[in-house]
Amino acid sequence: MVACRHREETAVCLYRCGYIYITENTDQGWAVPQRIETIPYRTGSVCMSPDANIIYFIYSYDTSQKRYSLHRCMRTSQGWSIPEEIGPPISSSGAYGGFSVAGDNSIYFTAGRGRFRVAPFLGNTWPEVIKIPVEKGNLKGCCPGIAPDASFMVFYSIRPGARDGTETDLYLTLRRPDGTWTKPRNMGPKINSRYYEHGARISPDKKYMFFNRSNGWNLNHATDTADIYWVELKEHLPESYR
Repeated sequence: MVACRHREETAVCLYRCGYIYITENTDQGWAVPQRIETIPYRTGSVCMSPDANIIYFIYSYDTSQKRYSLHRCMRTSQGWSIPEEIGPPISSSGAYGGFSVAGDNSIYFTAGRGRFRVAPFLGNTWPEVIKIPVEKGNLKGCCPGIAPDASFMVFYSIRPGARDGTETDLYLTLRRPDGTWTKPRNMGPKINSRYYEHGARISPDKKYMFFNRSNGWNLNHATDTADIYWVELKEHLPESYR
C-alpha cells in the first residue's frame, strides 16, 4: 500500500512493505524512491506536510494487539530527524483509520470507520479533537485527504453494492462558509474504477489530487498491485474552491 503528498508537484512520500520512502520529480522523471532510514519498520499511513518539511506516519508498535501511534519526523540540514510521538489526544482517538495534514498542520483523521475528526494545531501541539459533521448516510468513510486550506476533503468508502463489500471509491465533500459540510458525492468513473481507490492527498496549490489504486488489500506480491495516480481537480471542484 502507498500514500503520498507533494510540494509543487516535485516530491512524493510513500510507504511500502512497512517502510517509508521519498521520491523527487526531476528533469529526467521521478527518481528511484529512497528509504528514510530514521523511520522504523512497521509503519502505516503516511502524509507529508504541505511545505514538505515534516513527515507524519502511523507506527504499529504491537501488531498482535493492534496498537498504533502517530509520529512525526522533521527535515533537518543533516537529513530526517529521529521520529517523535504525537501522543494524546490523537493517539487515543484511533487515527490509524487514516489521516492527512492541512496547511496549518491541523490533523484530519477518522476515529474508527466513518467518524471524521480534526485536531487543530495550537502552540506546537494538538490539544483537542473535534468532530467533523459530515453526513455520510450509508458510506463508511476512511482516510480523509484534506485540502491545504481545509475547504474540501476526499475520502474512500466501500462502494455500495460491491461484491463482498470490498471494492472502494473516492468521495468528495465541500466545507461551506458556515463550517458545515456538503453531502459527499462519488468522484465518478474518470477517477473510480472496479478496483480499490484510496489514500487521497491534495497538492498544496489544490490543483491536483494523488491517490492509490490497488487490485486487493492483501498485497500479495504474486497477484496484487498498488500504484500511485494523480489527476487535475479543476473539473471536480466548483470554481470558488479551486
